[in-house]
Parts: sequence; C-alpha cells; structure tokens
Amino acid sequence: MNIIDVSFAGLETEIEKSRVEEICEEVLAYHSLNKTELSIVFCDDKFIRVLNKNYRNINEPTDVLSFETIHPAADEKIHHIGDIVISLDTVIRGSKEYGVEPNEELKRCIIHGILHLIGYNHTNDSVDQEMISLQEKIVNKLRRVRLL
Repeated sequence: MNIIDVSFAGLETEIEKSRVEEICEEVLAYHSLNKTELSIVFCDDKFIRVLNKNYRNINEPTDVLSFETIHPAADEKIHHIGDIVISLDTVIRGSKEYGVEPNEELKRCIIHGILHLIGYNHTNDSVDQEMISLQEKIVNKLRRVRLL
C-alpha cells in the first residue's frame, strides 16, 4: 500500500485526486515500490517561483520541482520518498509551447517528478536520456487517464 498525498495550494481546479493517485501508483508499480509515501502540491506560478528562488536560486517559475527525502528512517513501515510541487500555470503554457494537450503535459510533470524522487536524473530533455525515455513510455501507457 502506498500513500499519495495530493493538495492544492490555494487553487480551484477540476483535477481529481484519485486520478493523480492512479498515475503515481503506475510509476511506483513500474519500479516495484510498495509502502511508499509521497506528496504532490499543485500551485500557481507565484507559489513555485518562491520555491525555485529559495532552493535553486532561479527567480522564475518552473513546471515541476522535486524534493527528495535525504535521510529516510530505515525502521519506518512506510518509506517517504519526497515531495513534488507542480505549477499548473507553467504546465498550461508548456503544453502550448510543446503542442500537446494540458492533460498530457500535466501527466508528464507528475511522472517526471516521481522519477526524480526515486533517483533518476537527466542532463537534457532528449529521449536518448534514460529518464526521459522512461517518462515518455509511462506517459504513453497512461494515455487514457484524464486529469484536466
């Protein structure tokens, strides 16, 4: 059993928590992760800009930030892997820029954030990168899931 905590930082949205949880469960199952906990906060550009400035010294909004748990307790029954913050404003702008539906771009950001939490990294956004290739594989597998 996994614990997925989904919240909305001052946003009114039609996103269903159960569908976000479904996407998270798919990524965790792909990696045979069980008894895992993570949180996802959906926010606006103003909210994520502050975090991006404080943690990455970049004073602009971004689509997704991942905060991996540094030293998880070894004796815990549930392993907290970290927190993900996603700006819906940037996701919508990104979907227009990349020519994809906002629904697809949002799924991509959720998957991307989780992959970072479980240890994947990338140097660019090329599908030649293992993380990006895996991300796109999972996005394609979850085509039927509607978030927006």
